[in-house]
Amino acid sequence: MYRPFVVGYTQEIAEIWAALSSGRDVALHGPRGSGKTTLLYRIRDGAAERRFAAAFINAGVARNPSEFVSGLYKAAKAIPSAEVAIKEATRKLKSGLAGIAAVEVSLSGLKLEFDKEAKGRQEGDWKVAGEVLLSSLESLKSNTVIIVDDFDCFLESLEQSALPEFLSWFRAMCEIGRQSNSASWLFTSNHRLHQYVLEHSSRNALHDLYYVELRPFDESTAGDFLYTALASSGLEVQEDDRLYAIKRLGTTYPYFLQAFAHTLSRIAPTGANIVTRADIDAVFERLALDTSTFIPRITAIVSSQVGPQYSDATMQILKEISKSETGLTKEQVDKLLKSELGSKAPKRAAAAVLSTLVAEHILSKQDDRFTVAIGPLRESLRGDA
Repeated sequence: MYRPFVVGYTQEIAEIWAALSSGRDVALHGPRGSGKTTLLYRIRDGAAERRFAAAFINAGVARNPSEFVSGLYKAAKAIPSAEVAIKEATRKLKSGLAGIAAVEVSLSGLKLEFDKEAKGRQEGDWKVAGEVLLSSLESLKSNTVIIVDDFDCFLESLEQSALPEFLSWFRAMCEIGRQSNSASWLFTSNHRLHQYVLEHSSRNALHDLYYVELRPFDESTAGDFLYTALASSGLEVQEDDRLYAIKRLGTTYPYFLQAFAHTLSRIAPTGANIVTRADIDAVFERLALDTSTFIPRITAIVSSQVGPQYSDATMQILKEISKSETGLTKEQVDKLLKSELGSKAPKRAAAAVLSTLVAEHILSKQDDRFTVAIGPLRESLRGDA
């Protein structure tokens, strides 16, 4: 069972709740590995005691607006108190959409079936479906916080022509929640959404967001995090050794601390349950694995992040990178991404490869071939690959 970390970011969590309680929509900003998703789980799990209903959607797996809205229904379905609201939304859709044959809401999301003669006209009905759901959630006795993970990844997956329409609709949805004081939005981003929107010439698409930025833990908090993570596995580590491990990691973001603690828990300590510096050094040796085990581990992470359909493609890309002693040029990476992921594949697939390579390199600090590949991969994400 997933168990979110409970150390760190207490000030940021309080800041988020203060903004949500005042009716603001919040954008949680930070690089990969900063603990955004885990923090969202902490917000979700603490919503009830603050008299909020929480709907959690992973937007990174949605490929179009219809799947995004379907994810909203899936998230609402998981709210115990939303049963009546879901039934009301279903009733409105059955009566309000022309040519509708059946409406089904399950833990898989929203499924609409149309009469044969209505085929082809339901393309824009995702907008109606989303608005109906939000208006139905107004009947809940508690306010709703709609938590959207990887929102920027979803925006990047949209065709350029579809982006303004979706953002305009999303702005309207935010306004509905604000005016009725019934729903607030909390979503994550790897870069500031306003900047992204401006870069894509979709001005005024997002309104008055309250930004919360996740910064690296200070050394003391990072040490407490490691201590707690290792204690959950029955291990103890002295303060000096915790600081030694943190210095070797070179980062204090939660993802990397957690990855280190997980690996350390797999290595039997040399001194009973007391972690020594020899154990810590052994972790870094283990993290610098050869290609036969390194690549499958990365593809497993990519599979969990963006879906299993990208695992084989990712493995092939990494195999090609591992063959090169000097890394790949941007042109070679472009060709690999297009041949393995397809020219129209969501950029989040490539982003997952890049971010995972960066994470693994920070932990191992030993394989320069992957380091050289990071630059071309990053450049490819800015192009048409």
